[in-house]
Amino acid sequence: MYCNGNCEHLDRKHKKCLLTGKKLCYMKVRGSISYDAYEHIGFCKKDEENTEK
Repeated sequence: MYCNGNCEHLDRKHKKCLLTGKKLCYMKVRGSISYDAYEHIGFCKKDEENTEK
């Protein structure tokens, strides 16, 4: 599950989720559109809350 880059639980410096305490997979994409992608290994608790609504 991809982590929203605007998530308040994202520690960009350490590439870590503050909610779960786990490290995130990190990918820097450069090209005509440049962005950084963070991905949880497994399922994020915050995503689970959003799907219940």
